[in-house]
Amino acid sequence: MPKEITSRFQELDAKVKRCLTEAGAALEEIKDKKLYREVGMHSFKEYCGSIGRSYQWAWLQIEAGKVAKMLPEIKSEATAREVRKVAVPKRRRVVEEALKQSGGILSAPAIKNAAMPPSRQPSAPIKQPECPRDGTGIDIPPEIQDFWKRNEEVRHLLSLLSKIRVTLEKAQESHDRLFRKIDLQGSIAKLLMIKEEVECAESFAVCPECSGVIFENCERCSGRGSLSKFHWSMVPEEIKKLRESNP
Repeated sequence: MPKEITSRFQELDAKVKRCLTEAGAALEEIKDKKLYREVGMHSFKEYCGSIGRSYQWAWLQIEAGKVAKMLPEIKSEATAREVRKVAVPKRRRVVEEALKQSGGILSAPAIKNAAMPPSRQPSAPIKQPECPRDGTGIDIPPEIQDFWKRNEEVRHLLSLLSKIRVTLEKAQESHDRLFRKIDLQGSIAKLLMIKEEVECAESFAVCPECSGVIFENCERCSGRGSLSKFHWSMVPEEIKKLRESNP
């Protein structure tokens, strides 16, 4: 195994776990030069799996990194995605206009507004909407915000289950003859099990593998884009830390 290639792989691998620009460029070089082979891996997809990420995530990072390399003001994947929709010759002007309109805070909504024709742009500075965050403090991407709102449905079901359980517990304590032909203790135990299952439908954290963006074929979150509190607790710590280093 050539020593210089191996050390280059290790250098790039470290960059993948740092900022957006470095991660995108490093991933692209690892993929194009097939450097993952130098550490015994057979495909770029296998390498992505080794760092707890998906191929879709890597592709997004590569494309976002290309934009961020040209425009260092861009620090997030969401902003880079919005800039990619703008024609290359206009990108610098749009970024400068977005910074001007938003008071120096670059974001995807600011880019979107700045890319509009002048006649459609707001005259007043853009007030940045507060981005909703998941239970770990990570921004919830627009792609799954509507889905995230369905947590209310889950909470409604949990409320109904709680009412049934409380009713049966009171019947058990009072020896209510209405329920004498029912296994109250067993029914209460089953309700508690159902409650735990239903709780797993409530979104708690953005999926660390697909980042809640390209989630349809994501195995970790089963195509949801989010994980429940229980399933988040099952994610290895090294993957959680990797997400924190690549917000």
